Amino acid sequence: MAGELIIVAPTATYSKNSKRRVMTGNSQTITVTEDAMVDAVQNIGTGGEALDLGDVSVPRWCRFHNCDTTNFVEIGFDDTGFVTFIKLLAGEETGWLPVSQAAPYARADTGAVDLDYSIIGT
Repeated sequence: MAGELIIVAPTATYSKNSKRRVMTGNSQTITVTEDAMVDAVQNIGTGGEALDLGDVSVPRWCRFHNCDTTNFVEIGFDDTGFVTFIKLLAGEETGWLPVSQAAPYARADTGAVDLDYSIIGT
C-alpha cells in the first residue's frame, strides 16, 4: 500500500554583508510505495559504518541529527572508499533529503557520536 511523505519547509531569512535573501516555505508531497521506515539512534565511530536500515530495502528519503555536543559527523557512501555528501557539526540536523544509494554510511570526527536518523524507502 502506498503512503505519502509530506515535507513542509519553513520560511528562512539569510543575511550577510548587507545582502538579504528570503526563502519562502513550500510543501512537497511524495508517494512512498515501500511500507518500511527506520527511525533510530546509532552510535557512530571514527572508522565509518553502514547505517542500520531495518526493513528498508531501497533508501530514498533520509533525515539526520548529530546528537553530539562536541564532534562532527559525516554522512556518505562507501563503495570504494568513504565519500562524504553531508557534514553535520555538533548539534546540527538536516531536513528530509533524497538519496540515491542503497547503503548510507556515517563517520565521526575524533570521537564517537550518536546519530539520530530516519530513512524511508521508495
